[in-house]
Amino acid sequence: MSFFNDLHQKLGAPGDFAQAYVLAHEVGHHVQNLTGTFGKIETARGRASQAEANRIIAAGQAQIEQERQQVREELRREVARLAVAGAEQINAPGWERRAE
Repeated sequence: MSFFNDLHQKLGAPGDFAQAYVLAHEVGHHVQNLTGTFGKIETARGRASQAEANRIIAAGQAQIEQERQQVREELRREVARLAVAGAEQINAPGWERRAE
């Protein structure tokens, strides 16, 4: 738990989302180990020149960024669907607006 305390206090990343992100990241490493991907990357890095190792890392980072972009686009579509569903509910028979 001290790691999560540091995450909150030193890095300013409190809450469930930050903790879930870290856990997902670590699960990703575990999956890489199970599938052998991590070992293959480390082996390739060991045989590669520094320039080639940098290329491998950059390619991995580019793939991660592409996947992040896909997730962001899917989230945008989901938010739009939720907004439409909400608008439909407001216009549904029996819906009464309540003053707050």
